[in-house]
Parts: sequence; C-alpha cells; structure tokens
Amino acid sequence: MEQREGYIIFNPNKKAKVKLMCFHHAGGSALSFIPLVRTLPKDVEAYLFELPGRGISANQKFVANFSEAMAYFLPKVIDCMDRPTVFLGHSLGGLFSYAISGSLSKKQNYIEKVIISAAKSPQTVLEYAIHPEKPFIVRSRDSVKMDIEALGGIPVDVDDSLLHSIINITGNDFHLLDTFTLDGVVKSSFPFELWLGKYDTAVHEREIYKWREEIQGEFCYRYFNGGHFFISESTEPADLLKKTLLNIMINIENKIV
Repeated sequence: MEQREGYIIFNPNKKAKVKLMCFHHAGGSALSFIPLVRTLPKDVEAYLFELPGRGISANQKFVANFSEAMAYFLPKVIDCMDRPTVFLGHSLGGLFSYAISGSLSKKQNYIEKVIISAAKSPQTVLEYAIHPEKPFIVRSRDSVKMDIEALGGIPVDVDDSLLHSIINITGNDFHLLDTFTLDGVVKSSFPFELWLGKYDTAVHEREIYKWREEIQGEFCYRYFNGGHFFISESTEPADLLKKTLLNIMINIENKIV
C-alpha cells in the first residue's frame, strides 16, 4: 500500500489496466474497504479515499459540509484518473460516488461503471437535508449512537473512549447527509449498479425506483445476504467486484484488438 493525502493506494501498479475509486460509509475510513479489495487482480489499482478527521487523515479537521467534502475529493480524484475507472461507494460513500462521477465533465470518458452500495437515493437525502449550521444540532449524540447501533456499526464491548470517537466521527459524517447538495452534478450515461442488503433496515426497496430516476444510462440492482454492512459480512460482494472488474478488462482488451 502507498499512502497519500486523503487516500491510500492499494496494490499500486503503474501498469494497471483499471483503477477502482472507493468511498467509505459514515463513520468509516479508507481501511474499511480492505476486505473488499484485498483479493482483486494485480491489474486493478484501488484508491481508497478518506474524509478528514479519521484514520490516515486524523490530524485534519472535519469538513464543514457536503460541498466542502466534494471540494476536498474532486481534485484528488481528477489527478488519479488517467485510465479506465470504476467508482464504488458504500452508504454515504455511494452518494460521493454518484456526485463525483457526475461532476467530472472532462474525464467522464474514463468511467466504466459506478457501483452504489447501501445508499439512499439523492432525492431522498435532499428531502431531509435541512442544512444545519454544524453537526449535533439536528442530531444529538444520543440519536447518533442509536442510529449506529441500529445499523450494527458499534463493536461488541467497545470502551468509552472508542465509543466517543465513533460517535464524533459518525455525527460529523451524518452532517454531510444533512447538508447534501447536487450543485454541479449532471446525470450521466455510464453504467450504474446498485447493491443492497436483503436485511438492511436503512435502505428500503423504494430506493431502487428513486435511484433509477437519477440514472440516464444502463442501470441494474443486486441484493446480497446481510444488513447495512453486507459488503463485509460475506465474500459474495468481493467475488462479484472481482468478476465485474475482470469483465471490464476483457471488454477493454477486445476494444483495443
């Protein structure tokens, strides 16, 4: 792995045929995606992006809102895109995958697919985005804790210090949902894929149809066993991701030939 400001390059390979851009869930970090990418082919170079305030970016201040988070990610993504690229985001990261891919007017030709995992649709998030001035105004620390518990995001026997950190990071990330905007984002025609957990109580079936309204090009959805964090509950998502990337590489080679 190689570490950069704001992201980790997993399996660095200057001759990689495809790049994978990953964006973590609320309360997560770049390392959240390690179980998903550790078995990918060596021809895939994975970029694990991370919001400030945790992990490798713990010494940085939290971003103030969703727009500031976009401004933080976009230049880094643009600098990394120089060949066929797949976007993958889980939960909050799914919204970043959608918004960033729709903001890359000069580099959209590189995008092969956008995978959105366990994320509510933009129209649903916009409906509840009341743009509070700062975190923990609309959502109290107790309500953030309850939301994390409901999603299964608090480890068993967690100590008070770690619990405080989890609530603080997640609450600041929830604030990005509360300040969500689609300014500068355009609907694009590259393929989209929606991943859902069969037992995810946070993302309901109706979100499939709402996501479909956001997509102009090819769209499909898939269910996996598990809850909101199904991507780490079995090997099925990692296996499908590997298969998807291999198929993309085959298609690229066939186009070249």
